[in-house]
Amino acid sequence: MRYKLITSVLLLVTITLAGITVTSATPDALGAFNQTYSVEGTVLDSCATCHTEDALTPYGMDVLASGLDFAATEETDSDEDGFTNIEEINALTFPGDAEDYPETMMDEMEEEAEDMEPMEEEAASEETSGNQSPGFEMVFAIAGIASAAYLKRRR
Repeated sequence: MRYKLITSVLLLVTITLAGITVTSATPDALGAFNQTYSVEGTVLDSCATCHTEDALTPYGMDVLASGLDFAATEETDSDEDGFTNIEEINALTFPGDAEDYPETMMDEMEEEAEDMEPMEEEAASEETSGNQSPGFEMVFAIAGIASAAYLKRRR
């Protein structure tokens, strides 16, 4: 009885962990985005267009809610920064990040004014993202399957 319980739990955990990979970002979605908007090789040609490290961006949530219909979200302002998603995509800015938006005439004038004033240089600190290997979640799935096989052989 205990053997069946352990095997069932391990099988359930294995299936759950294997499913995580299926729900992660896929190259197919990125490829469809690139094909729809011709952004291959630009800053938007990345998973960061729809994802943060741990979750979906507001744009990613809107695209998911639309059934991956990019056109359905074009006139939406997912990140509520005053620009529609299509305006941000055309300007090559992230439609899910309110801090990243197309430059307006006012922004350009402010930048020109700043260029005229002496500026102190600040050291730029780059934040590295924790890149994971594709399919990392499968390590846990394989460990679960191996554990189940070991328990079965032990019996």
